[in-house]
Amino acid sequence: MSAARWARGAVAAAATCLLVLGTLAARTAARAGETHVHDAATSHAHEASPPSAHAAQTPHAHEGSSAHAPDATAAHAHDATPAHAHDATSAHAHDAASPHAHGTSSADSAAPASPPAARRLYTCGMHPQVIRDQPGSCPICGMELTPIERGAPAVVGEATDTITIDPAIVQNMGVRTAEVTVGPLVRTVRATGVLAEAQPRQHDVSLRVSGWIEKLYADVEGMEVRAGDPLFELYSPELHVAIGELIAARRARGMQGGASLVATATQKLELLGVPRAEIERLARLAEPPRTVTFRSPISGHVVEKPIVEGDAVEAGTRALRIVDHSELWLDVRVFEQDVPALRLGQRARVTFVSRPGRTIEGTIDFVYPHVDPKTRTTVARMTLRNPGMQMRPGMYATVEIESELAPWALLAPREAVIDTGDEQLVFLARPGGHFEPRRVTLGPSGRDGQVQVLDGLAAGDVVVTSGQFLLDAESNVREALQRFLGAPGHVH
Repeated sequence: MSAARWARGAVAAAATCLLVLGTLAARTAARAGETHVHDAATSHAHEASPPSAHAAQTPHAHEGSSAHAPDATAAHAHDATPAHAHDATSAHAHDAASPHAHGTSSADSAAPASPPAARRLYTCGMHPQVIRDQPGSCPICGMELTPIERGAPAVVGEATDTITIDPAIVQNMGVRTAEVTVGPLVRTVRATGVLAEAQPRQHDVSLRVSGWIEKLYADVEGMEVRAGDPLFELYSPELHVAIGELIAARRARGMQGGASLVATATQKLELLGVPRAEIERLARLAEPPRTVTFRSPISGHVVEKPIVEGDAVEAGTRALRIVDHSELWLDVRVFEQDVPALRLGQRARVTFVSRPGRTIEGTIDFVYPHVDPKTRTTVARMTLRNPGMQMRPGMYATVEIESELAPWALLAPREAVIDTGDEQLVFLARPGGHFEPRRVTLGPSGRDGQVQVLDGLAAGDVVVTSGQFLLDAESNVREALQRFLGAPGHVH
């Protein structure tokens, strides 16, 4: 274990030495290159100096040295040589120059000085508003700042917010445009729905007398029954007495007041919940039966059966619930932002998961007046016919509701809008690679990716639908650059 650790330490030390040696070699090469460039520039300057200046300077210096003593010569050379030599050199160079050279020199001296070199600026690729004049890290995300290239293909206008980009760059960016049009604003609301039992089709079988369930025919929840089918047999002493009174009244109907007795006995049984057809059958019997058979009032399915055979029941007990499924409700859950598009009587297309490829047409006949606080939806109800009982309660459906929000509206592609959270922007495409950012006010969205424009655009305007985010990033870079350099214009 110690040997491996020593080997790793040796490798790390060797790597560090190689790195230091490489750095020293690079610095030495750089200094040698700078020295070579300086010597070459000095030699080139000496070779390029005019001969007349050297010729004029030599006699002048010789005459001055022969006319004075060595000490004076040294003093004169030390004190006067820089000024005299410069003056003599300049004078002789000026006199020896040709008239053409003299004119050229005057023109060159009159030309303005060249501007100083521009500063090297750095920005962050993720946060273009960060501009620095030296390399480093972005203060927001920590990424390394990258230099801003000179001669970038996009320029921001000083007087307006227009961005100019070379057409070749526009093509490489994949910029696509679309025209702002005028037409009806139609929205297709897509929602989900669930089939439910139609409340008017529900029927409860409740008892109005007390007794015992002697025989139960509808003994399974979900079973289908027809109108008139027997449901259960009830033994009730109260019913037994009432039926006996009816039989006795019918026997005495030929006597005075017999007809009123029959009518009273019949009404009593009706009030106890015995159907008219069952009363007529019981009146023809010689003796009252032990039990009374209760039959189904409608055709449907038994959805609730709280009783079992042999149960003791009291007056007011709900014995069965039967629902007719020939007509069902479709409860459509619509989000609150789509509620304004709902209207009573609107046509809708319904597709069931269990029946793909088949569409059912329906009509909205009720909209709930409240919004569910948990799901933020409201219920729009449709009534659907169910021939053949192919649809069943609880089935899942997809619903499309078309609604015309406005007969006339200014429409633009939704993909052209850049939503910043506080405002919405689009880029107008101008000829020659010019793009102008424009603030817009939007209305509701329509189908086919269209959105209503309330303010900011006009019919016929051409907006950018693809590549606008690149344009927005470029405009942000230029805006930050202008702020950093103190330029007057800004983008947005």
